[in-house]
Amino acid sequence: MTNNIDWMESAVCRQTDLELWFPDRENPAGLIRTINRARNICRSCPVQIECLDYALANNEKYGIYGGINFGTTRGKTRRDLRRERGIQVRDAFEHGTEAGARAHYRRNEPVCVACRNAAAAVRRQREA
Repeated sequence: MTNNIDWMESAVCRQTDLELWFPDRENPAGLIRTINRARNICRSCPVQIECLDYALANNEKYGIYGGINFGTTRGKTRRDLRRERGIQVRDAFEHGTEAGARAHYRRNEPVCVACRNAAAAVRRQREA
């Protein structure tokens, strides 16, 4: 898995208070309101899936990532989280590789420059 976190630049949460993503459990009345507010922000975020993948890959135990409250997810798998929230969780792949280009194609998404270049280099090698 790649450690590329460039997607964070596009995250909507960068424009909000950090405390919103790590709600205070000592204030039960405000806790639910805070979690719902964070989830609503996550729903509008263009990198929600990347955020959730990041949290799962890094075994986050607390906080709200990709609309999921990780303080309540103990023992849940990606499949469980996907089913619970209706969020498609993408499998991570290494960018800048031929396999990365194939992953882009499988997902019907634009192929990034690094993956496109890697696939072209492999093609040129095979033709030579």
